[in-house]
Amino acid sequence: MFIVIPKRSLCSHSAVREVAVVILQRPGEITEAELCRWINERVDGKHQRVQAVVFMEDFPRSTAGKTLKREMREPYWAGRAARI
Repeated sequence: MFIVIPKRSLCSHSAVREVAVVILQRPGEITEAELCRWINERVDGKHQRVQAVVFMEDFPRSTAGKTLKREMREPYWAGRAARI
């Protein structure tokens, strides 16, 4: 999926602070299902719709402060030979 448009939609929500997965400004204000619905109402194409949102307390970061997306992906790739 081309993530830029759903990511822009997510960033425009007042409860969202940062997007890679999602970190909320005010936890408990919105559920994963509500946020998925909110995003899907704002994207243009069916192929841009999201099926799941994962909430995290904080993102893993390198010593330089960069988001370590590979560490966020790791639980989803566990036990698989190919990581595509």
